[in-house]
Amino acid sequence: MGRWAQRRRGGGGGGSGTDLIHIVSVNRDSDEILIVQYTGPITAADFSASDFTTSPGMLNPDTVDPDSSATIDLTFLVTTVGQFSVTYTGTVGGILTPQTVAIT
Repeated sequence: MGRWAQRRRGGGGGGSGTDLIHIVSVNRDSDEILIVQYTGPITAADFSASDFTTSPGMLNPDTVDPDSSATIDLTFLVTTVGQFSVTYTGTVGGILTPQTVAIT
């Protein structure tokens, strides 16, 4: 009797060439400003303040301002001290959503 042919199937694989831009880090610049850095170029005007929410306080920034080609500033009207993460839930094309990143 012979053996059945066996083949191992690998999972996943490399990217498709259309990998989405995502958040690399969220850093506290001051009590009211968080700096969000992305893996690629973004346009701050594409984002809405309601796209971002902190946790645990569920705070939304007042403004989203450009900082560099891959960085935006989230400016809050209240302190973000005590907030541990930022969640992005927007619908900007080419940007991974949703994503939650710890504030450092």
